[in-house]
Amino acid sequence: MFWAAGHGDRYDAEAVAQYMKQAVEYSQERPVLVDHFLEDAIEVDVDALCDSEDVLIAGIMQHIEEAGIHSGDSSCVLPAVGIRPQTLDVLRTYTRRLAWREVIGLVNLQFAIQRDAEGKDHVFVIEVNPRRLPYGSVCLEGHWNSSGQDGCAADDGRKLRDLLPEQLAFRKDLDTGTYYYVKSPVFPWSNSPEWIQYWGRR
Repeated sequence: MFWAAGHGDRYDAEAVAQYMKQAVEYSQERPVLVDHFLEDAIEVDVDALCDSEDVLIAGIMQHIEEAGIHSGDSSCVLPAVGIRPQTLDVLRTYTRRLAWREVIGLVNLQFAIQRDAEGKDHVFVIEVNPRRLPYGSVCLEGHWNSSGQDGCAADDGRKLRDLLPEQLAFRKDLDTGTYYYVKSPVFPWSNSPEWIQYWGRR
């Protein structure tokens, strides 16, 4: 499946080839951006707290639907379930590398995990979003009293190793205890009954 950026249609390989011929005819000097979607992949959100010296994983939240559903429209569970421990470690490593020395405060990273025919997981970085409260991701709501306040403190210049020394010393994620948190979207269809209610590409 392919998506031609700026156009609202999906294409198979034959349609892409035809589209490219037409696009080149209309504009030979401008490149055409074509995205190839990851199919049969899981999407994951990782929230982290950073102070330019240390990075602490605040939560790893797994999307219940397969990758491609917009974060705001998806159902998610925190902590992640059904992801291999070694794959979670890859997510943590990528998060620390991408956020270290670059972010002060909160950062949200989005990943996709695709498993190949041999059963090996491949991790793709979708995007990295530094966020200031109150725009922190849903992960933080699972443990607001700790990570939300510490994110504010890191924004304010205090050091995570002073706020959360044990977690940093043992490289622990912030814990949700015995609880699992599920985020599910609510769509206000009743506010506009004249709308055609169907699922689009999101």
